[in-house]
Amino acid sequence: MQRLSPKRSLGFTLVELLVVIAIIGVLVSLLLPAVQQAREAARRSQCTNQMRQLGVALQGYHEAHGTLPPGQVSNRSHTTSGTCFSVTQQTAYAPWSVLVLPFLDQTALYDRFNFERRFTSRKDHVGSAPNSDLFNEHLGIYQCPTYPSGELEVFSSTYYAVMGGALTHADGSLAGTNDEGFVCTASGDTRGFSNNGVLYLNSRVRMSDISDGTSKVFMVSESRNVQVDTKSPGWASSLSIDGAWPYPIGLSSAIDPINSATANNVVRSSRGFGSYHQGGCNVVMADGSTHFLSENMDTFVYRKLGIRDDGQPLESAF
Repeated sequence: MQRLSPKRSLGFTLVELLVVIAIIGVLVSLLLPAVQQAREAARRSQCTNQMRQLGVALQGYHEAHGTLPPGQVSNRSHTTSGTCFSVTQQTAYAPWSVLVLPFLDQTALYDRFNFERRFTSRKDHVGSAPNSDLFNEHLGIYQCPTYPSGELEVFSSTYYAVMGGALTHADGSLAGTNDEGFVCTASGDTRGFSNNGVLYLNSRVRMSDISDGTSKVFMVSESRNVQVDTKSPGWASSLSIDGAWPYPIGLSSAIDPINSATANNVVRSSRGFGSYHQGGCNVVMADGSTHFLSENMDTFVYRKLGIRDDGQPLESAF
């Protein structure tokens, strides 16, 4: 008599299914960091390319006008150490980010600005229209793709012109007599203006003025200064007018270390570089080259790279 063998189940048992799910979970947990790293690498590469375009635009401006653009145009210039001009004394006009628009294929937008009107930070400030109405024009080239911009009501730039660097002794200690080398400070505050770099208040720096070497002087840096409301400065504003003492928008100096606490403070953003990239930030040198700076780089080197003509050029900056 022929025996019938029992039929084998063709499906998974519950235990086998749980094992497969566990294996998939492990694989995902292993792959996810790699995917995130790959995405950040792509964003950092895009950021580098955007900054390289800004460098080309600044050089194009120099070729057309014989000088680099002013970091900001103002009715006042800071030429000696002391207290900065107050909000009532100083009027802010066009910043570098607007002046280079024709060299970024944005002539139509450039022509919409009124250069006889103010470019102050507050969108609702009397006297800033029509310029303040353009602060929310989205120009991707002015914002790093890693920047968490989802909550921004006003489109802010993450790229700041470098107006100078701190005066520093060889041991890294600060040698400035007025708040680490600022040409003026806001009534003893930590905000201020430098003028020993290449893009500062009413500057007209020629490439020939950069005697320390164009490959060894900062021109543009990243900033992680976060702005989240309608009173925030847009990418085309040039001076904060909140409070009695102004501070520059879109300008920074090589004073505080990269990605230090300063980088998150709007008032102190003129004192250092920062970014949302892990471990450092991108910069553009005066020759148009781009580099990624480690947040652990030597402080003495970092600060000297902000100065255009101290007569002590570095043999090797990177």
